[in-house]
Amino acid sequence: DVGVVLRDRESRSEGVLMRGLDRDHQESGPYYFGVAPNWDWHPDGTRLYLTRDGGIHAVDISSGELTEVPFRAPVDREVDETIRFPFEFPEGETHAWSYRFAHRTPAGVVFEALADIWLAENDGGIRNLTQTAAHETSPAVDADNGWLYYATWTDADLGAAHRRPLAGGTATEVSSRPSQYMSLTPGPDGALAFIRGAGGLINGARIEEQTDFELVVVADGTEHTVTDVGGSVMAQGRAPHTVHFDQTGEWLYYTEFVLGNIAPNPGLSADTLVLRRIRPDGTGKATLYRFPHAERAVLSPDLAWIAFREYQRSFVTPFEWIGKPVTISAYDGVGFTRRIDPSDGASMAWSDASTVSWPRGGTFHEKALDDILAGTDGTRTTDITVRYEVALPRTTIALTNARIITMDEERSVLESATVLVRGHRIAEVGPQVVVPAEARVFDLAGHTVIPGLVDAHAHSVGQLATTQLIEQRLPGVTGSLAHGVTTLYELYGSEEKEPWVSDMIRSGRMDGPRMLSVGAPMYGIREYRPRTYRPIASYDAADQHASYSRDMGITALKDYVNFTRADRHQLITAARERGLNVLSETAAIPQMNFTQIVDGVTGLEHTMGLTPLYDDVIELFRASGTGVTPTLLVVYNGPVGQAYFDQSQRYWEDEKLLRFSTEERLRGRFRRVTHYWDDDLYSPEMVAAMKRLFDAGVLINAGGHGQMPGRDMHWEMELFVQGGFSEMDALQTATRNAAVYHGLGADLGSIEVGKLADLVVLNADPLADIRNTQAIVYVVKNGVVYSGEDAARVYPGPVAAPAMYFQRER
Repeated sequence: DVGVVLRDRESRSEGVLMRGLDRDHQESGPYYFGVAPNWDWHPDGTRLYLTRDGGIHAVDISSGELTEVPFRAPVDREVDETIRFPFEFPEGETHAWSYRFAHRTPAGVVFEALADIWLAENDGGIRNLTQTAAHETSPAVDADNGWLYYATWTDADLGAAHRRPLAGGTATEVSSRPSQYMSLTPGPDGALAFIRGAGGLINGARIEEQTDFELVVVADGTEHTVTDVGGSVMAQGRAPHTVHFDQTGEWLYYTEFVLGNIAPNPGLSADTLVLRRIRPDGTGKATLYRFPHAERAVLSPDLAWIAFREYQRSFVTPFEWIGKPVTISAYDGVGFTRRIDPSDGASMAWSDASTVSWPRGGTFHEKALDDILAGTDGTRTTDITVRYEVALPRTTIALTNARIITMDEERSVLESATVLVRGHRIAEVGPQVVVPAEARVFDLAGHTVIPGLVDAHAHSVGQLATTQLIEQRLPGVTGSLAHGVTTLYELYGSEEKEPWVSDMIRSGRMDGPRMLSVGAPMYGIREYRPRTYRPIASYDAADQHASYSRDMGITALKDYVNFTRADRHQLITAARERGLNVLSETAAIPQMNFTQIVDGVTGLEHTMGLTPLYDDVIELFRASGTGVTPTLLVVYNGPVGQAYFDQSQRYWEDEKLLRFSTEERLRGRFRRVTHYWDDDLYSPEMVAAMKRLFDAGVLINAGGHGQMPGRDMHWEMELFVQGGFSEMDALQTATRNAAVYHGLGADLGSIEVGKLADLVVLNADPLADIRNTQAIVYVVKNGVVYSGEDAARVYPGPVAAPAMYFQRER
């Protein structure tokens, strides 16, 4: 109950003036608009004007009498066309989107794609140098001795460092300590330096959470630790550290993060990137440069320049040791800097002392230092595109005798019916389907089949590790698949991780849901997540961000706390021109959200923190075509929906969750949680508002927000039902609606002939109890059948599900 308290400033007496107001924003944080922005005093101080029940009212402060103020505004608002570009999943031959660790060597451009190390040779050919089952990273070439160095990872054995002849031959281990490795750097006389994780990876520790590293040198077959190296404590804007030998081998230069930030604006990064040098014997350590906003800094081979990246832009600055640390920031205007190129990229390197390079999609860019300093064009490019065949089954399966909830436009339910799948698409659906002899039959008498779930707002992939190593089985991705999520849209990621994971899944080298991503968000403020900040001072700046995302395989932009409408409009316009959808974070600011709708965004992510919704708001949504993914589990402006589950379930004893986590991790997060009474929970009130939008034809979608990857989608549907949705309505939010919302409706979201074969087999009826969506027997994704227990492959080619790499005792 929201009320108004009147305080007499002279007597200090207080009293309740009235109750029963619409919910304000006390619980979500007022940002810039206050907790009750629709109030004001009459000039004579006798009445307070406020909004309630969809109208303007005046309350007399002496009597408390409430009077409605007659008000009607005839609004003729032009609404921009809602952006909703369709997406087609590739079939047959396609190309990789992710190319990492690329740099030029005398033999050509070395890089990693699809977890292998490749060489784009100088004559134009592209050759796979490794072709192993391991995930390989951080390639480096010792041209003098003809060696290729690289790091490897398998979930069974963890990480190691290897070398093999660049011309071909057998690989040998250089360092076998099981950890994660990065920044392999050959030095004089056959020496090798690298950075390695210093802590153990056991009992639930995750590679992306590791921040303690060590700089190691291997010389004459013996390795020794030179110094500890600090990784960033911040999850955003991570990039591999860099290591550099001087020509004599007397000094090692390396980057690390140190706690604290020297930036003039408080509340920015919790740590600072520094460039240091040290002798290989561990003596003479000195800090040379500080980059308060940067994520990566790379020395030129002649120690004359540094390339660095801050706020999603790359620059160069001269390098000179003056006896004390030098601070550099292009954004702050501190020190001499020059932008490398409007079309730069994240993984900068030096091709030689006068040329900077970077990969961007399947193109390797190089630009002369003279052109950078002059601000002129002159970038030359090398095609490093790797092509592969999308992994598609060539089998036929028949799911027979099942109850099928099709989620077609009529929301048809078929009894004793069959779904026939040929390859990766649905060939026939109905009770009279003739099953061909070659089909593998799954007799599903007593079972229900629903479309594969589409997580419209996922955070399941996990943050990017500092090393940019990605494990073979990601717990959030695999856990989502086991819970029936066959498509997920990552709403806060990076250009370096999700496109890579998507490549791996499409190529058949990893199992998981089909994946799309917004990459790193278009983040509009420097606080809270500072390294994610993207300056948008013009349309050109906005277009540079949109163009980079498009080149990196990103399919939508996330407009995130861009509080200036001009910035948002430039970003939305650039996205529209580049064929990208726009998903806008609400930040629980309705005043901003209404303009986002008017400007044509694809949808709002999270709720506006606004209840109830009145007819004017319903009509704006209905007329616009903008959808909403309310993420009830983290509902804004009130206790989170997940609290309902946290206080009633012992996750650390759940056998299915323990397949993708550890007892210690779940117990540590959820053993002692805040208790809420049922009438404290806000999600039912918010669902009532969402139901009004749903009934008006607005796309209301289920998104799990990564709260418990996979399981969270089932919780979200349950919260919808608690607030007034029918079970069928709730299923629609997690299937058909979510697919249409993201431009995937032509292929996903329903069980219809010609659509992709994404299905979930249940041994209970979800229309009788929405919690039965968790009774999963099989998950069919792209025509491949997986176990609903652990996402093990069932057919074709059965493969048991191994343990996660962190589920070990050592």
